[in-house]
Amino acid sequence: MDPDRLITVFNLIKDVILILTYVMGVFFVLMGIFKLKRYGEMRTQMSTQMTILSPLMPIFVGTLMLIYPKFFNDTIQLFFNTNATKSLNYQGADAGLEQYIKPILMLVRLIGLGAMVRGLVLLSRVGGQQSQPGSTGKALIHLIGGILAARIGLTIDFIMNLFGV
Repeated sequence: MDPDRLITVFNLIKDVILILTYVMGVFFVLMGIFKLKRYGEMRTQMSTQMTILSPLMPIFVGTLMLIYPKFFNDTIQLFFNTNATKSLNYQGADAGLEQYIKPILMLVRLIGLGAMVRGLVLLSRVGGQQSQPGSTGKALIHLIGGILAARIGLTIDFIMNLFGV
């Protein structure tokens, strides 16, 4: 398969993931608003225990999903002290198996993008009545792993500098 075709397909998949992230952001904000309404009704009756974290986390996560590109660039800036667009420094080769390195790196970046979205979805469930112990840690691991995978070139450079290779 042609590497340029793979790059085009991966860019289309990235655009679909970003569009789904915006749609999920709207859904989470609306879900959080309805949970907040239910929380207000329950507080007046005092029939069950419900924390304020349950309606606020979907609103927070939905807001992050609506501004996902800005959130993504800011987390890259926080972790690597560089802009997200500067880290795309691999030029690739024209022949042999080395021509597939750039599409493979794009696939790893795409997996990192999906892992960050999965981490945000898991983070939205924190504080709810159905949340399991350890769900916060799992969400944070998805977010950190997604950041590291989304900028795999910087992660490789970081590990090489860390071990002095």
